[in-house]
Amino acid sequence: MRNLLIIVLLSISYKAFSCDCTMYSDPKVYISKVDLIFTGKVVELVKAKSIAVDMPDFFDTIPDGAEQWKKLNPDNYFYAKVVMTQQIKGGVSKTDTLFFTSNFTNCDPIYQLDQSYLFFAQKTDDGKYIMTPCTPWGILKESKHTIEALTK
Repeated sequence: MRNLLIIVLLSISYKAFSCDCTMYSDPKVYISKVDLIFTGKVVELVKAKSIAVDMPDFFDTIPDGAEQWKKLNPDNYFYAKVVMTQQIKGGVSKTDTLFFTSNFTNCDPIYQLDQSYLFFAQKTDDGKYIMTPCTPWGILKESKHTIEALTK
């Protein structure tokens, strides 16, 4: 019984504590740590296997590691096309539609179609964007206080 309890506790805490971050109460701390801060809406989800993208190196350490991970986490391997609605930090963009890639870690967001978010993003070498982990990104309607603090 004790072993079962330990297994259950470890299983429950795996997702809850798998991305360990130090979060600051003042969101302005993050302005210098990211390339772009904006609000936007996810307009399209693209399955990672349907586009040519290099998978992170650690997937190569396990035979069929990437495919196994995708089967175990079917909702976690989407890229997102995002339409920017309000830019808070960043240079002039040539387009309002940005392509967000992922490292496929437990710290990456799981985007929902037609959901609006507050984004803290880094530009990748290939011109795409990635959500910066350990920032106060989140669903837009839950991020009003953070946006107010950033725009003061």
